[in-house]
Amino acid sequence: MVSKISWVVTCEHASNTVPAKYKALFPKSLLSTHRGFDIGAKRYAESLAQEISGKLFLGTCTRLLVDLNRAEANPHVFSEYTKPLSISEKKKLCKLYHRPFRKKVYEHIAREINAGNLVIHLSCHSFTPELHGKARRMDIGLLYDPHRSKERAFAEKWKAKLQETASLSVRLNAPYRGTSDGHTAALRKSFSQEHYIGIEIEVNQRLFTKELYPVWENVWFPSLILSLRKLACR
Repeated sequence: MVSKISWVVTCEHASNTVPAKYKALFPKSLLSTHRGFDIGAKRYAESLAQEISGKLFLGTCTRLLVDLNRAEANPHVFSEYTKPLSISEKKKLCKLYHRPFRKKVYEHIAREINAGNLVIHLSCHSFTPELHGKARRMDIGLLYDPHRSKERAFAEKWKAKLQETASLSVRLNAPYRGTSDGHTAALRKSFSQEHYIGIEIEVNQRLFTKELYPVWENVWFPSLILSLRKLACR
């Protein structure tokens, strides 16, 4: 019997930090772009965790060093800048950054589940307004595994609630598939849908521009929180 909801908020691509030893590998100008981190994601992840009293986990290095949202076996866990490193150096990066982050999240979720709680994990990301010359006009994407009925129901209801409270363009399993390799996908292999719901939130980076951020902060983000609270009370 589930006693309560335990909220977990992660932001795998929160930082564009590079340890001094590896700074020479990356063009400095690249680190400040979406290639280096998920623009706006840390800010809204921190606010989200505060509003829903969730446990927050933030990535501490740039995704170009090692991608915390990819499995170690995924060829894209290392960028074109770190792929040429020796096997021993790559193992070191996983040991220092990838595994500790994943381990902390996993152990926290396991403790909450063992305490009889339902864990709802919100993995916070952002996406570029344009990819390969094609505009991505949606505002928010909610990614989930359609084969997990509770996860699917949660995502569908959340989308409906979001669209009730604000004029947002919300899509399910877009701009990416919820079953693609990612942190939530990895955790689903360890925890059943009776105890774990993993939703990846993707927010259009245009909402974090100077012109639109006040609208995000004062209208759209409060709607995100309100819709989530309504859903949790059902």
